[in-house]
Amino acid sequence: MYNVNSKKNNMKVGYTIFSGLVILFLFVVIVGTGENLFSKTYNLNLVVKETEGLKKGGSVLLGGLKIGSIRDIRFVPVENKNKIVIELSLLQEYAGKITTGSSAAIETFGLLGDKMINISLGNHDEKPLHDGDFLPVKEFFSIETAGSVVEPILQKIDGIATDIKSITGDVSTGNSTIGKLLVDDSAINKLNVLLENISAIVLSVNSSKGSIGRLVNEPNLYNDLAVITYNLRRLTDSLASGKGTLGKFLRDDSFYNNLNDLTNGLNTIVKKTENDSTLIGGSLNDKTLYIKLNSLIDELNSLITDIKENPERYINVSLF
Repeated sequence: MYNVNSKKNNMKVGYTIFSGLVILFLFVVIVGTGENLFSKTYNLNLVVKETEGLKKGGSVLLGGLKIGSIRDIRFVPVENKNKIVIELSLLQEYAGKITTGSSAAIETFGLLGDKMINISLGNHDEKPLHDGDFLPVKEFFSIETAGSVVEPILQKIDGIATDIKSITGDVSTGNSTIGKLLVDDSAINKLNVLLENISAIVLSVNSSKGSIGRLVNEPNLYNDLAVITYNLRRLTDSLASGKGTLGKFLRDDSFYNNLNDLTNGLNTIVKKTENDSTLIGGSLNDKTLYIKLNSLIDELNSLITDIKENPERYINVSLF
C-alpha cells in the first residue's frame, strides 16, 4: 500500500514539474521571439534589394513602439528581377495607424547592431493599409551599400593625393617655377629687387612725385576733373532736352528735313550739269566751248589793255 501511494505521489510531482517546464518554455518562446500568439494580427509586405542583416523574428516598430515581428523572408521575381519580400506580422490594433503615407526603413537597434524595421506613422486623412498590402520602403544608408558610392570618391582622393605628392616633389627639388622660387637664390634676389622697386614707386606716389603722384595727391586736379564732369553732364542733359543749336540739330526733325531737301536740290543741279543742253553743263562738258570762252576772255583783256594805253583811238571828243 505504501509503495502504491508513493508511486502516485512521484507521478504527481513529475507531472507538476513537466507542466512547469512546458509553461516556462512557452513563456521563453513568447518573450524571446516577440510573437503575439494570443493577439489578433494582420500581415504587410515589403520589397527590398538587400535584407541588411534582417532575420525572421526581428522586431517591427511603429514610431519607435514595437508592434510586431518579421514573419518570413523569401526571394521572389519582380518585373524580371530577383527581389526580396519581407512579410511582417503586426498587431491588428495598430492597423489604422499605418496608412498609404507610411513608409518602412531598415535601422540598427541596440549596441550589438541588430537590424529592425521601423514604420512611420500615417495621417488621419489617409487610407489605412489592409492585410497583404505592400508598404513602401524608404532608402537607407549603410556601410555595405555605400561601397559603390564611396569607392569612386576614394579613387579621386587617391588621385588628388598622388598629384599633390608629385607637385610637392617638384617643389622640393626645384623643378617647377614655385620650386625654383623657393630653392633658387637668384629668383629670391630678383623678387626682392622687384619688391624694392614697387616700394620706391609707392613712396614716390605718396610723396606726390611724378605725374602719377600728382594725380593721386593733388586736389586741384580732382576738382578740375569734377568741373569737367559736371560740364559734360550739363552738355549731355542740354543735348538730350533739345536746348541750343546742337540740341535742336539732334532733336528737331524739321532741320533734318530741310537738310534733306537741300541735299535733294543739290543732287538735281548736279544731274542737270551732266546734260550738255544747259550753259553750265555745256561749259563743263564741251571742251570747244571752254576754248572759245577762254579765247574771248583773252581778247577782252587785250582790248581793255589797249583802251587804257591808247584811249584816243576809242574816244574822240569835239566841241565844234
